[in-house]
Amino acid sequence: MKRPNILLIILDAVRAKNLSIYGYEKNTTPNLKKLLPNCVLYRNAISSSYWTMPSIASLFTGTYPSTHYLIHDGDVLRPNFITLPEFLKENGYLTIGLSPNPYVSRYSGLHRGFDIFDDFFSKSRGARALDWINEESLRKYFKKFLETTKNTELYKKMFWYFTGFSDKYAMNTNQKIFSLIQNIRSCNKPFFIYVHYNEAHTPYLLPRLYREHFLKLNLNKEPWKINQNDAKYYSNEIKMNNDDFQILKDIYDGAIKYLDQIVYDIFIYLKNNDLFENTLIIVTSDHGDQLGEHDLFLHHFSLYDELIKIPLIIKYPKNVQINRVETKIVQNVDIFPTILDLLQVDNKFLFKQFQGNSIISSSFNKRNQTYGISELLKPFGPIMMKYKHILKKYDRKLISIRTMNHKYIYSTNGKHEYYDLKNDPNEINNIINMHSNIKSELKNNLNPWIKKFSSEIFYKEQRDKLKIAINKVRKKKTRTKN
Repeated sequence: MKRPNILLIILDAVRAKNLSIYGYEKNTTPNLKKLLPNCVLYRNAISSSYWTMPSIASLFTGTYPSTHYLIHDGDVLRPNFITLPEFLKENGYLTIGLSPNPYVSRYSGLHRGFDIFDDFFSKSRGARALDWINEESLRKYFKKFLETTKNTELYKKMFWYFTGFSDKYAMNTNQKIFSLIQNIRSCNKPFFIYVHYNEAHTPYLLPRLYREHFLKLNLNKEPWKINQNDAKYYSNEIKMNNDDFQILKDIYDGAIKYLDQIVYDIFIYLKNNDLFENTLIIVTSDHGDQLGEHDLFLHHFSLYDELIKIPLIIKYPKNVQINRVETKIVQNVDIFPTILDLLQVDNKFLFKQFQGNSIISSSFNKRNQTYGISELLKPFGPIMMKYKHILKKYDRKLISIRTMNHKYIYSTNGKHEYYDLKNDPNEINNIINMHSNIKSELKNNLNPWIKKFSSEIFYKEQRDKLKIAINKVRKKKTRTKN
């Protein structure tokens, strides 16, 4: 069998519930709908974590956060793990990574194994502040202008207006992908391309046509006045009401619609260049986002479905026959084992490393396929740590076990949660005190995880890492002030 090319597309902060192909009332994914006859839609894909770094580390290693330990800012993946790019490079693939997210970069060690890696720290991205102004005098003038207007209505309106002409490199990234593919076609190697899009992550920077597509005409508040800063929300510096969150949802939906077009453009390019049939294309997310649900904002403090239920659409090579819609529980820890299975590679070391399954056969079965596990091991990062005194109720670790119809959330503060997702999909009614055999079974299945989860040695290591990360932030602020 000719080895397939592999394209892994991450839509940062995109939750499944806001995609029209998952039943959402707004038409956010019309192009993905066109592609579905060639793809498999996984209706119950669950992320191992609620934020980027541990989630992508799970995808790259086939292990859960409590195993790979990429949990806190400053953590670096340990060398004893083989990553997906490293494995593919070792097996003859040309490996390319494009990521504007600093947590998927050399900062975390997730750059390992890429022949070509264009990340947040790459000068070629043009992402450095003020680099587009060459003259020193202009740079000083522009900086002074920002400092004097930053918190004014004028600044907010100008920022909203001028950022409506571009995106967070998605279009530029696509052009890089197309150019790279043309350049490497003659090398007689299959390619693996990892691409990470940030357009659905705050701040929402995308073309006005999409950003305002779902905004209501009769708004009570101008969209540029809506807070997008999570720290200001949790510190109570800025209050937000239902209207505020509805406007943010409308903008968020516009971002998803934009990414729908960006992904579609890649599919069309591959078709037009005779690369489509022999390319494995995986479209998924690292986590979702909270937009007012449970009084929470962005990806913090919970393992509700807004954060852990992610989209997963896979276009398999032509020779793979599989159902077009799958309802079984799958996880991002399953991606690496599935690729290994698809390539028909027998690797005992990786089989020992994996905690996930192949989702196309029974060749790799390490986890129970009836449920998914998600972990919240870092309640406070360096920035949120400043507000810990007013956010004490979130000072706990969580682990959730989710089947298709039920979810049990274990909390280290004893405030556990249990939801009947079939009758309560929004997780509003916590029925933890209700007698249930299913609840007892889920709790028993969590026991091995809880044992490790409660390890004092484990948490001492994590506390030490967090202290180091906080000190780094403080030193950086001190240098900036000086």
